[in-house]
Amino acid sequence: LVLMIVLGLTATWCGVGVNLPILSQIVQEDRRATIMAWEGTLESSCSAIFGNAAVGFLAQNVFGYDLDAARSDIQEDQSENTKALGTALMMVSFFPWLLCFVCYTLLHWSYPRDLKWLRESGAAASGPRVLEDLRVDEASREKGGQAGPPEATSDDPATSEKGDAAGAIEDAAAAARASD
Repeated sequence: LVLMIVLGLTATWCGVGVNLPILSQIVQEDRRATIMAWEGTLESSCSAIFGNAAVGFLAQNVFGYDLDAARSDIQEDQSENTKALGTALMMVSFFPWLLCFVCYTLLHWSYPRDLKWLRESGAAASGPRVLEDLRVDEASREKGGQAGPPEATSDDPATSEKGDAAGAIEDAAAAARASD
């Protein structure tokens, strides 16, 4: 009972407290809605399809749920079936959440590395706005205008004044405006 209460109070944190914030930081702006929709769809559909089938399979084939006894009209003691179904449901809930715990714990190691890689490569952090600002800056150079300083037009967020993706976007936009 205590485990079910703790699970009920904390299980909802994963989606809104971890998945969506992380996806919003590592995915390009123009792809965020699609990626978040895929994440929600895959998570929900897999749990609905595989979870139900796994409970039935485990209850009948591993823990001895007697389907014929459950179908009978005679109200006899169903404690064995109740125990088999409860154990199967607990296994189908416990082990996936244990796997989630391990994976979310590994995020403490992998997420900072991924953010660092994104900052160094400028891949998702730069997004379409920085690329557009860089195109404007290149077009002004072709027309003979002065381009902004190299560090301001770089799509590497680590070279911005703020040192983050938002700072890189602001710096590139300012450089494009200054070159007009």
